[in-house]
Amino acid sequence: MKNKLKKKKKEYSSIKNNIFMIKLIAKICPWRLATTFLSAFLAFFTRVFFSIVFMSFILDAFEQQKSFEEMTIYISIFMLIFLLISLFNSWFSNKYRPLTDQEMNYRINRMVFDKATNIDISCYENPDFYNTYTTAVSEANNRAVSILDNISNITSALISASYLLYKMLSLDFFVALFMIIPIAGTLSYNRYYNKLNYKHYMEDVPYNRKKDYVNRTMFLKKFAKEIRLSKIFNVLSDSYEDSYKNIFKNIDKYKKKYLVLTILQGLVSYQIVFECAWLYIAYKVIVSKTLSASDYIILATAIVNSTTMIIDLIGNISQSANNGLYINNLRKFLNYKEKISEDQDGIIPNSKNFILELKNVSFVYEGQTEPVLKNISFRINSTEKFALVGHNGAGKTTLVKLLMRLYDVTEGEILLNGINIKKYNLKAYRKLYGTVFQDYQILSMSVLENVRMNTIENDEQRKICEDALKKSGLYQKVTTLKNGVDTTLTREHNNDGAVLSGGEFQKVAISRVFAKDSNIMILDEPSSALDPIAEYEMYETLSGLYSEKDKDKMVILISHRLSSAVMADKVILLEQGEIAESGTHKELLSINGKYAELFLQQAKNYIK
Repeated sequence: MKNKLKKKKKEYSSIKNNIFMIKLIAKICPWRLATTFLSAFLAFFTRVFFSIVFMSFILDAFEQQKSFEEMTIYISIFMLIFLLISLFNSWFSNKYRPLTDQEMNYRINRMVFDKATNIDISCYENPDFYNTYTTAVSEANNRAVSILDNISNITSALISASYLLYKMLSLDFFVALFMIIPIAGTLSYNRYYNKLNYKHYMEDVPYNRKKDYVNRTMFLKKFAKEIRLSKIFNVLSDSYEDSYKNIFKNIDKYKKKYLVLTILQGLVSYQIVFECAWLYIAYKVIVSKTLSASDYIILATAIVNSTTMIIDLIGNISQSANNGLYINNLRKFLNYKEKISEDQDGIIPNSKNFILELKNVSFVYEGQTEPVLKNISFRINSTEKFALVGHNGAGKTTLVKLLMRLYDVTEGEILLNGINIKKYNLKAYRKLYGTVFQDYQILSMSVLENVRMNTIENDEQRKICEDALKKSGLYQKVTTLKNGVDTTLTREHNNDGAVLSGGEFQKVAISRVFAKDSNIMILDEPSSALDPIAEYEMYETLSGLYSEKDKDKMVILISHRLSSAVMADKVILLEQGEIAESGTHKELLSINGKYAELFLQQAKNYIK
């Protein structure tokens, strides 16, 4: 009983998924919806018209000995109808359909992209959610077109098959019995086949993802040097081969079932039914003489067409159910409720003098048991330059993500001016921050667009970005490029693009913070790719930027290089997610603890 209920729920869910997609298409492209239904109806109308109406007319014309002139007029009318239908089909198939396919793809992808920018960062670390996301993206467009085609075919086939059945029943009632076997057989076949096919597809998803990852890695420039200068290709190759081995195993696993199903479906739905039906009506003509020869031709044609239509109808219904399984991934993705909503409303920060305070903050990543941060408490004022230092993996970057509400704390709270940051308008709150993460990305856009991370709309915005490049020490370099500050970075989409050094790319990322002119600046490992001179110049620039004019600015420096701590008003040393020591640079040196040991060890390397 429970299994039956589960099956019904899945079927209802599949119907809902198809309705969801049809409504979506109607909203995106209503004329495409209408023309697809018209095209499907005309296709079935043509088959029925030619096989029944036209054939009946010709046979009746011969029996009634109508004149050649009459037949010429009727046939000319039929030809004109077919010509108009042919012209419509040609326009629809060759012009309108390809155009609206792209429009639907574009609009659906935009919906997915817009949703992707709003989902929680933690979702990208969840393999199950990531599988749902990738399946939604890869299948949504094809399934949307498939669902539209299927639903239009189902509607048209129902109308056409109903007329054919009526015509058959009017000639011989018992002929309809031959329709029961293919309907039952096709229903069973399609239900089992779709379940089998979906199970097969989902088993291949992790292997396809691994295979696609290797494909991307082999073609991306950033991996080219490592692949050529090491033997990592062997590992990638093994991973690639392993993926295909598992895909081939799955093919072997399912191929016998597919073969048996296809043979049985062909026998039950076509061979046996057609032969038995034709023998039955032949008996009615030859032996019992209850049907005429013309009725035999009409009935035989109707049997073939109606059986084919009904089988296609059931196939389309089953395909719609199958499509519903995939569209469920899209619905699940689009209906995902964020833990941290990008549109969250709340208090608008309106002061320039900010106080950030962490109270007993702990954090555990989803799916893990050990906390990354444990019982962190400290306070930063607007006028302070704050350094967060420690070894890689100590939890520094995670702390920044918590400050910016990319994640929410597991325990404790973060306050801005005494108010929990969860109560602020999220976009207004994040606008306070100018941040460069250690894993910054350079996009295939112009230098200025990479700095502003937005379109450049006027001369004032250009000047702000150019000044930011000057502050980061990169302006002179980019002016020597072919198109100056308008040069595209990377050559991924542009042969005239510029490829800068790692340190120069990092300066582009640092320029973003200067261009944003935020109240709180966070630099996460800002000098990891800079040489010592460039690093010194950057810190000198930072010191100069926050003069008396900008004394309300807050700077948070995160680094495993303790040289950054010298200019800070306050230093916190993190070790294994906990605060090991805190104080000024001088205070921490004077107590001769872990900070002093690390600082002197690094300083010794420079002195040598």
